[in-house]
Amino acid sequence: RNNSWTDIPSATTTSYTASVSEKGAYRYRLTVAETGNLGITGCRIASNEIRINVNPKPSITLVDTVSACEDAPLRISADINFNGPAVSPGWTGNFNTVGVNIDRQINGVTNTGTIVHTDSRIQLAEGGYYILEASNQFGCVSKDSIEVNVLSKPTVQVTTSPILCTGTDMQFLTTANVNAPDTINSYYWMFEDGTNSTAKDPVRRYNQPGNYTEKMYVTASNGCKSNDLVITFGINQLPVANFGLPEVCLSDPFAQFTDSSTISDGTQSLLKYAWNFGDPNANGTNPNTSIDKDARHRYTQTGEYVVGLSVTSVFGCTSDTVKTFTVNGSVPKSVFSLLSNVPFCSSSDLVIKDGSSVDFGSITRVEVYWDYNSDPTIKTVDEEPFAGKEYRFNYNSRINTDQKDFLVKYIAYSGINCVSESEQTVKVYRSPDVTFNSINGICENGPPFLIGGVTENTGIQGDGIFSGTGVTGEGVFDPVAAGNGVQIITYTYTTKDGCVNAQTQGIEVYPQPGVDAGPDRQMVVGGVITISPELTGNNLLYNWSPVAGIQNPTDLNIRVSPGGDMQYLLSVQSADGCFNSDTVNVFVKDFLAIPNAFTPNGDGKNDTWRIPYLESIPDYDLKVFNRYGQIVFRSKASAVNWDGTMNGKQLDTGTYIYTLDRKTFGPPLQGVIHLIR
Repeated sequence: RNNSWTDIPSATTTSYTASVSEKGAYRYRLTVAETGNLGITGCRIASNEIRINVNPKPSITLVDTVSACEDAPLRISADINFNGPAVSPGWTGNFNTVGVNIDRQINGVTNTGTIVHTDSRIQLAEGGYYILEASNQFGCVSKDSIEVNVLSKPTVQVTTSPILCTGTDMQFLTTANVNAPDTINSYYWMFEDGTNSTAKDPVRRYNQPGNYTEKMYVTASNGCKSNDLVITFGINQLPVANFGLPEVCLSDPFAQFTDSSTISDGTQSLLKYAWNFGDPNANGTNPNTSIDKDARHRYTQTGEYVVGLSVTSVFGCTSDTVKTFTVNGSVPKSVFSLLSNVPFCSSSDLVIKDGSSVDFGSITRVEVYWDYNSDPTIKTVDEEPFAGKEYRFNYNSRINTDQKDFLVKYIAYSGINCVSESEQTVKVYRSPDVTFNSINGICENGPPFLIGGVTENTGIQGDGIFSGTGVTGEGVFDPVAAGNGVQIITYTYTTKDGCVNAQTQGIEVYPQPGVDAGPDRQMVVGGVITISPELTGNNLLYNWSPVAGIQNPTDLNIRVSPGGDMQYLLSVQSADGCFNSDTVNVFVKDFLAIPNAFTPNGDGKNDTWRIPYLESIPDYDLKVFNRYGQIVFRSKASAVNWDGTMNGKQLDTGTYIYTLDRKTFGPPLQGVIHLIR
C-alpha cells in the first residue's frame, strides 16, 4: 500500500469534482493551512481519507448505418460488453421502443443483441435513428445510436381491357412508381398456367372462357420489392361470325343473307348483328347496313361486293367476317353437249357437258331433266355448277323396247328469277342382257368341248362370240391348247343396233399328274429289284398292275421278282380327278454274263468292269485279287463298277482273279479279269 499523497493542481477550493477515465479504487483527502502556509507540510493538517471505487461502463458496438425497405423487417445487430453483470438493456427510438433479445453470457463476456423491427409504418424522418442503452449492476449506463435509412418501396397498378374474350390477344398495362432518385428496375409475372414473364406489359391469349387470377410484382433499383398484385378478371366466349351467300341476279328483288353465327356459351339468341352490304349505290330507302339477324338488300348493278357481318355477344365480345358476293347478270344462256358415243346404249351412261354462260358473273344452279316428257321428277340438281362440268345418267332401267327417245331438258340459273332452258332429244338403244353360267373345271389332258351356258334375256336380235385362250372361233374350248390354270372366257353379244354386252367366266384347267415309272430294267432269274417311280401332282392316288411278281403291291416303290419278262403299269389319279400312267419293262435273264476283260483308259469304252444284273441278287460278296492274293476291289449287295484302281491309284495292266459268293442264290463263281491299258 502506497501512503504517499499527491496534490491535485488547482484543486484549492472547499469542493472538488473528480474526473476519472479508468475503472479502479481511488482515495481522496482535504488538507487545510493558514494563508501562505499551504506549501509547508508541517503547517497544515489533513482530513480523513475518502475512498471512491470507480466501476466500468458497458461498451456498445453498432454499425454506422442500416438500410431497410418500407414494410420489410428491420434488423439491427449490436455487440455489448457489460463489464459486469448486465441489468435489463433495451432499445429505444425517436418514435418507438422495441424489445431486444440478449444472449447473456456468464462472467461478463461479450453479449450480442439482435433487434427485429416489423412496424409496417416504417417511414422515419430524415436522420431518424435508434438508441441502444445498456446498464450493469454498478448503475453504470452506456448509450449508442444508429441512423436508419428507410428505402422507398415501389407501388404498382395493372389495367386490362374492359371486355375480355376468348381467342383474342389481351394486354396487361402496368403502371409502377417509386420515390426518386430510385427507379423501377424489373417486372415479374406469375401466371395461373405455371408460366412466367418479365415483360412490363405482357400480351396473353385465353382460349377458354372462365375466371382467371394472375399475380405480379415490381422491383426498384434500391432492391425493394412491391407487394404482390393480384389481378382477377373474367374471359367471355367469343362468337363465331358466319353467314350464307344467296344466289341472285340483277332481276331478283333482293339478296337474302342468312346468318349462321354461333357461340358456345348458350347465349346465341342474345347476339347482336351489324351488316355491311358493301354497296356504293345504296341509299336511304335501300340502306347499306342492317342490324337484322337475316338481312336482305337490293343491289341495282351487277358486280362483286364485299359483304361484312359483325356479331357481338351479350358480354360485348365481337367477331367479324367478310365474304365476296356476286350479283350475276340477268341473261343466262343454257347450253349443253352430248359426250357419249353413238349409238347411245342403255347399259352405258349418257354423259353431257355444261356450256352455259351469263352476261356477268356465273351460273349459280343447274337442273337436268333426263326424261322430261315421261317423268320430270327424274332430275339432277347442282348448286355448284361450273363451265365444262359433266353430268351422267343411265337409262338401262327405263327402256323395255329395242330403242326409245328421251327428252333431256337443261335449265341454267344465274339467280332466283334469271333462268334459261335448252333441250335435246336422245335416241337410246336397248343393250343386251347376257347371263353366262359358271363352267366346271377340266383336266389338262381332257377333250375339247363346245362352250355353253349363255343366255340373252331380252330377246333382242344380235350375235354372240366366245373368246379367250384355248377358245376357237366355233366356241370350242381346248384345255390342251389353253394350258393349266384359271383361263378367262369372254362371251360378247352385239345387237343389230351395235350395243354390246360382254360377260366373262373363269374355267380352271387342272394340271395332269406327272408319272415316270422309271427306265426299263434287267435282272437275273430268281433275283429281286426295286422300282422307284417319280410322281408330281396334288394328293395323288396310284395303282400298280399286274400284281404278279410284286412283293409289296400297295407301295409306291415296289420290289419285284417276276418269273419271266414283265411289263408293269403305274396308274395315277390327282385330287382334281385327272389321270395319267406310265409303264416299265423288266427283262429276266437265265444266267450271269461275267465280262473277262476291260480297258480303263478313259476313252469312254469299257472303262469299268461290271457284272450285268448282279444288283438283282439280294445278297452277294464280290472280290477281286491281284497276283499276290491282295484284295484290290470288293462289292457287297450293291451294283458297283470297278474302274481299275485301288485306293484311288491306277493298277497295272495284268490278270486279276475274282470270286463271287452268291450265298443262297447259287454256288460260288470264280474267274479271271484282264485289265488292259
